[in-house]
Amino acid sequence: MKKSYQKIADIMKADIREGRYKRGEKLPSIRALCIAYNVSASTAVKAYDVLKNEHVVYSIPRSGWYILENRFRPMQPDPEIIDFSRGNPLLDNFFMPDIKHCLNQAIDMCTVNSSEWHELYGAPSLRKLLPKYLADFKIFALPRKYSC
Repeated sequence: MKKSYQKIADIMKADIREGRYKRGEKLPSIRALCIAYNVSASTAVKAYDVLKNEHVVYSIPRSGWYILENRFRPMQPDPEIIDFSRGNPLLDNFFMPDIKHCLNQAIDMCTVNSSEWHELYGAPSLRKLLPKYLADFKIFALPRKYSC
């Protein structure tokens, strides 16, 4: 049997899929969820936490809960042309709340103590993987050796 907060989260995901709530739209407040589903505030908060952990919604303190955009905004009419005259062309392509949410999730999932990341050139696993990835683009490199 599913818990109340999971049922609410499932209903809200279905409502989002069916278009009842649009991407980027503000969702009902905690109080409104409590009234609509006859649950406590902690149950409503837990339902939103489930949706947040599933990358469906994000919160803005003192503002409310919103649906993630999950898409890029087009910056230029011709995707073959990259305009460097405005600075970093990639930054304009992303919806910033999505980026903030992803960064927060990455920080929450990171279990490595920062004092263990003493290597100057980054994580050894990434240094091994990167040359293989770059080789697909005809960029040949070796993992850089480091000394402590």
